[in-house]
Amino acid sequence: MENSTELTFTTAGTSSNEIGTKMESLPAYQAGLLIWKIVPPLMLTFGTIGNVLSIMVLTKKSNRNNTSALYLSTLAVSDLVSLYTGLLRQWIIYMFNYDIRNIGFLICKIHLFFVYFSLDFSAWLLVAVTFDRVVKTCFPHVAKTTFTRKTAAISISTVGLVLLFLNCHVFYGMGTVATVTNYTTTVNECTYLSVKYKKFFQTVWPWLDFAVYSCLPFLLLLTGNLVIIVRLFKSFKATHTAKNKISSTSCTLIILNTVFLMSTTPVSIFLIGYPYWSENASSNKMAALNLIWSFVNILMYTNNAINFLLYCLSGSKFRKELKQIFQKCCKFK
Repeated sequence: MENSTELTFTTAGTSSNEIGTKMESLPAYQAGLLIWKIVPPLMLTFGTIGNVLSIMVLTKKSNRNNTSALYLSTLAVSDLVSLYTGLLRQWIIYMFNYDIRNIGFLICKIHLFFVYFSLDFSAWLLVAVTFDRVVKTCFPHVAKTTFTRKTAAISISTVGLVLLFLNCHVFYGMGTVATVTNYTTTVNECTYLSVKYKKFFQTVWPWLDFAVYSCLPFLLLLTGNLVIIVRLFKSFKATHTAKNKISSTSCTLIILNTVFLMSTTPVSIFLIGYPYWSENASSNKMAALNLIWSFVNILMYTNNAINFLLYCLSGSKFRKELKQIFQKCCKFK
């Protein structure tokens, strides 16, 4: 996941500065730098407009009893947090050579927590809404009385509390460290507070993060999607009205889940492999890794920015209610 503070894109050894300087002059490194400078503002603009419009549509009175709308509106909020904590920070770093985590140790801890939390939260909200749809598709009579809006709110709160506990280690593991050498004080902002925690964060945490952010959601979403698809296939023998009722929300979820799996898996794999690929790497290889890092990050944040487009493409009800909002705005003017 988002972890650029630790990915310095220099090689270990006494000649790291020389190799780093050479790397920055290579075309691959410059291409990655260009991506970071140009793409994020476009994604932030589109993602902000899209997620805000999604929230407006999904929180309308007509959707108050719709549990899927509650999950997806919460997802839109989480996506906004991801874009403005993760992607915006990356753009500021590459555009202005300044890291907002260096403002202070509290900002460091809070910002790092919200990046991980919001990305995890978005993933598990998709799992929750998919499970909700599976139950409603397979057991509609049971779901009508059991899977209510109150149940959805409890589910969202539970997921949030679990992920809060899982990611809270950054509050005691990261911070500001001051070292004194020959009467000279060096302050390292937003770094590891101990060698033990550094080892955990660089070797153990990427695997845990991969499991929570990508692997487990992947398996659960894949299973849920297969169940929904099988159910849709069986419904082909039902009436045309029943088919449309089942397929409208279900197809939207299948598309959302597919995009999520395709966009988030590469960054998790990259962070696991990076410590091994970067060891004693040449400047050419490090430049290539930097380019790949920019690609997998942009791909990951694309998932947080384009859900609105996916709703519009797959949801006829969503398009209808969005049209009504625009019509009301035009009448007001």
